[in-house]
Amino acid sequence: MPARRKPFFDTNILVYCFDLDSPAKLEKSRALITEACTERYGAVSYQVIQEFTNVALKAARPMSVANVRRAISELCEPIEIVHFSLGLYEGALTIFEQYRTSWYDALILAAAQQAGCAVIYTEDLHHGLQLGSLRVENPFRG
Repeated sequence: MPARRKPFFDTNILVYCFDLDSPAKLEKSRALITEACTERYGAVSYQVIQEFTNVALKAARPMSVANVRRAISELCEPIEIVHFSLGLYEGALTIFEQYRTSWYDALILAAAQQAGCAVIYTEDLHHGLQLGSLRVENPFRG
């Protein structure tokens, strides 16, 4: 049995959990999130929660405040939330400088590293990129 890889979820993975216009992505995202929540083994950052909330409330089919509140609560209870810290910003600056990512992507990657994640699920970064022990994977590829 392969070793379990602690996942970090980028904003788009959370958004697709509620995107009725993208059924394949909805199904895959929900499966990933459900597994992480069931196993209580995964992470997101404060930034991801903020971005998700912004998108969910402003989408073409916006979620109600009650549904956003419930989604956040159901996610944040079982998995780790990485909050801002000096170490997070230091790590993000290093990633920003070394990999030439956007500042916000550097914060996401630094949060994933800080949480000790082995994989970050996203469609916004280069699939297969390896940052130390952290691997970027697009779960919707192929």
